Amino acid sequence: MPSKKRLTSVAQSTAHHAMSGLCYVSQHLSKACRKEGKNGYVIDLLESNPCPDEFRTIEPLRLSLGALKDKLKDILVSEGYSEFEEIKEAFIRFGFTDPKSDWATFCVVGLKDTEGVFVQKSVDQTGKTTKLIEHTTEQVGGHNSGGCAPSA
Repeated sequence: MPSKKRLTSVAQSTAHHAMSGLCYVSQHLSKACRKEGKNGYVIDLLESNPCPDEFRTIEPLRLSLGALKDKLKDILVSEGYSEFEEIKEAFIRFGFTDPKSDWATFCVVGLKDTEGVFVQKSVDQTGKTTKLIEHTTEQVGGHNSGGCAPSA
C-alpha cells in the first residue's frame, strides 16, 4: 500500500483538477445547486455513477462527474494504487459561497484507504491550497448542507 504522502498527493491533485478549467463539474454543479438553494454539495466518487439522483437529468453534470471519477482513478494508479481497491472512501465537496460566481468557491477532496488512513485537501477558486477547519470524516463526508469549509 502506498504511503500517506502518496494518498495526500492524490487528494491534492484531484482537488486541483476539479477546480481547473479542464473539469466542468464546478460550473454544472454550481448551476444545479443554486437552482435548488444549496450552497454546497458532497459527491461520493466511489459510487458506480457519482452523479446524485436529483441531478441525473443534467447530462453535462452526469458526464463531467463520470470523467472526474475516471481522473481520480488515473491519479491513484499514477501514485501506485491499484485503482479503487485500496480506497475505502473518496468524496469531493464543492462550496458555492460567492453568489456572483458560476464556479465553486472551494472544493475539498477526502480519501480514506483500507488501512484507515484519512487525508483531505482543499483548493479555492484561484487554485490555491487552503487550510481546512478541523472536522471529522462523518461531518465532512456525510452531509450535503454544510460541513467542510476552508479557514479564513
